[in-house]
Amino acid sequence: ALGSVTVPHLEDPLEVVPAERLRSSVRLGSFEFEETYTLHDEEPEGTRLSLRLAAKNTVPLMGGELDRFDVRRISAERVDETLEQIQAWCESEH
Repeated sequence: ALGSVTVPHLEDPLEVVPAERLRSSVRLGSFEFEETYTLHDEEPEGTRLSLRLAAKNTVPLMGGELDRFDVRRISAERVDETLEQIQAWCESEH
């Protein structure tokens, strides 16, 4: 949400390679970006997770723009949620 305004969230997987990579197109309101999470096995340290996030600096809105700082905050919140889900999956018995 942006303040008291609910922001619709849509996510479409573009590439799914189990236990390796998840690439998705994400839309939060009128803000669109693409994210790619990749798992790397690194013996003996364990598994490393990398993230690539591609987004524009501003998003046009009716009556103005959402600046890059709001975009960064929304992106960071979304990434945190996804990282928690990926961690739960990695720690589960699948």
